[in-house]
Amino acid sequence: MEKEKSWNEIEDLSYFILKKTKSLGADDVIVSSTKNRNQHIKFVNNKIATIKNLARLEAGIFFTINKKIIAGTFSKFTKGDMLKTVEALIRFSKDTKANDNYQGMADGPFKYRDDVYDKKIAHINEEAIPLVESAINTALKFKAKRCAGTFDSGYYETLLITSNNVKAYDKNTNARFSIRVFTDGDASIHKTIVSKNLKGLDIMKVTQEALELLRDVKKPKRIDAGKYSVVFDPMAFSNLLDSVGDASSIFNVEAGTSCLRNHLGKSLGNFTLVDDGTLADGYHSVKFDAEGTPTKKNFIINNGVLKTFLHNTSSAKRHSTEPTANAGLIAPKPWNLVLEQGDYSNDELFRELKNGLYITNVWYTRFQNYSTGDFSTIPRDAVFLIKNGRIAGCVKDVRISENILNILKNINVLGNKQEHVLGWDSETPALLPRALVRNVNITVPVS
Repeated sequence: MEKEKSWNEIEDLSYFILKKTKSLGADDVIVSSTKNRNQHIKFVNNKIATIKNLARLEAGIFFTINKKIIAGTFSKFTKGDMLKTVEALIRFSKDTKANDNYQGMADGPFKYRDDVYDKKIAHINEEAIPLVESAINTALKFKAKRCAGTFDSGYYETLLITSNNVKAYDKNTNARFSIRVFTDGDASIHKTIVSKNLKGLDIMKVTQEALELLRDVKKPKRIDAGKYSVVFDPMAFSNLLDSVGDASSIFNVEAGTSCLRNHLGKSLGNFTLVDDGTLADGYHSVKFDAEGTPTKKNFIINNGVLKTFLHNTSSAKRHSTEPTANAGLIAPKPWNLVLEQGDYSNDELFRELKNGLYITNVWYTRFQNYSTGDFSTIPRDAVFLIKNGRIAGCVKDVRISENILNILKNINVLGNKQEHVLGWDSETPALLPRALVRNVNITVPVS
């Protein structure tokens, strides 16, 4: 087994490869290395079923030759093996077409924030097991038939160097807890929480919230199709915002697959949506993007108006704007989506809703047309019927068939309590409140 590389060795290898790649004719070069240590705990039917601990070193290279864009990864970490990989990539570049859209990458040096690092997560190991067991025992105490979920924690170190005078190092941690609790009839409630530190990962709080909702689960009934006012739980609405984050990437705008592409400077509703790579407890908060540019807070939609797309250095130059520190060397991406909260408590949201639905989760969100925003998604877990501002039962066999721009336009009011979540069907973590959306199109199966 190959001996674990120290950071001094990794740094020496990185500079060696960067210089060799430049000497072979490359223009811009980025070498990035990451050490990961991850723990995964899975529990099923009220018992811990799996505990996995993984540690690995990942390293990759990105370079350009006369606007030809080349990227690769290293499988072995010696000077000889890494040089062979680079030489193979150089040969491959001869048959690659130039990308005239490429306009370069960030010029350093930069100053960076302090590391966002929690020793308790980095060295959690066996201490995670009692945390999971406490959630299981709480679920059983409250008469849940069964529960299942995962607890994932990770420790990451990344070193990035570029030919443009950038040297960046990040030491990072994060954790995610997910639990689904079931009734006798197999109806369920799902809650997640994500955090950079163990203190912010209140496992018991989200477990209790799930169990409180489970008490209101009753035998579901079918309803008629039509337009409904809907309160979306953060878990459900984060899934929809994930698609808005994707649509804000300039990559999708230029590819013609973004429903936001013709709306820059236009009003989309009455809300504020931020991408924030600096969010203090943000699950995907990092010190720098894939070019080494320090991350920052970007107002994608401010007071309803679409203010910016997400850019790397190259795309920003093409569009005569500033980079947003979201590289993705090819496709910029959001880090953490933040929907600013409103003024309504949960009870006030239901009273404002008066009659409609409370959707706790969705999955299989699929777009019929990315460029227009037409999509459908299936509510997962319990869907509650609200009458006169109160939970009055559950419904089944419903689907949301809508347009994401209509959803945004019809955001009526927002809750005053944000939750930090990451759904299984989402790529981007989100900090957001419950959202009351009017005129949501609900379809049902034909009998």
